[in-house]
Amino acid sequence: MDDLPIALSPVSLANVLDQSVDCVKLINPEGQILYMNPNGRCAMEIDDFATVKGKRWSSFWPTETADKIEAAYDQAKFGDAVQFRAFCPTAKGNPRWWDVSISTVLDTNGSHGGFLAISRDVTENQMILNDAIVTTEYLRHQLSNTYATVCSTLRQYSVGNPVRSDFAEPMIKLFSAMGRAKEAFMIESKSCNLRDLINAVTAPFRQDVVRLDLTGLPDTSVSAHWANTLSLVLAELALNSSKHGALEYGGKILIFGHWVEGVLSLTWSETSRAHVDMTERDSGHGLRLISRVMVMQGGAIEYVWKPNGLDAKLTLKADFGAPMITRGIKVTA
Repeated sequence: MDDLPIALSPVSLANVLDQSVDCVKLINPEGQILYMNPNGRCAMEIDDFATVKGKRWSSFWPTETADKIEAAYDQAKFGDAVQFRAFCPTAKGNPRWWDVSISTVLDTNGSHGGFLAISRDVTENQMILNDAIVTTEYLRHQLSNTYATVCSTLRQYSVGNPVRSDFAEPMIKLFSAMGRAKEAFMIESKSCNLRDLINAVTAPFRQDVVRLDLTGLPDTSVSAHWANTLSLVLAELALNSSKHGALEYGGKILIFGHWVEGVLSLTWSETSRAHVDMTERDSGHGLRLISRVMVMQGGAIEYVWKPNGLDAKLTLKADFGAPMITRGIKVTA
């Protein structure tokens, strides 16, 4: 529709647009409503089109969305269709959610003649999504309580028993790490800062004898999808290190990464003060597990054992998100 002349066959054009089940509007270059199809007027509960004709379309939206619409006009002029989802009540005040598309329309001379705006009522879909978000947040809260309960139970289980303590202490750190990671991001934001996540996961394992260096880590956001996966992977690496590496004997852990063609590569590189003889705390089950998890999520992990520690190289793809400006920080535990 981008190159459809606004003045070409008005009657034919109106007949086509009238058939759409969506709310279809023709907007002039100044942002004023020229036309709205009957189904659109019905969806917006507009009884008389004359009450909206010639008025700025953005004026019918909440302020934050009105600003987005005005910005979309500037973008659409250059041929880019703009899409977004937003809330806007009907003319009678009933709440509605809409998927909106704005694109440019050319006149008979090929010049910019206005905009085609299409709004689809997605209220039912959004309500289902909102219910899912509330349910997920409730379960997330209950899960955090479960982590705390498990840690408390393990502490009671191990009191006065060295053998039980050998098992309970690393498990408490693991569950604490997972609980802190869950607090680092919320489902509404759909992402969290990568450094914040790493700091949250590694915090229960850190000691004064270990330096955690994130200088080479890109400043980027992490989708909830990858945040869950990374929490498990990093917690397992930290747990393994607390038994056989720098987190047990002291030393340094470097976590660094870089972007290459939409793929983020991360490396966990530790240097322990002690020679590493036993490389896996449970016959390799934990490391094999996180290898399978990474593959299932569309990533990969490679282990390289050195005399003084482990290098774990992670590859993350897909919905990780675009990198932000890179700047380094250093954290000393």
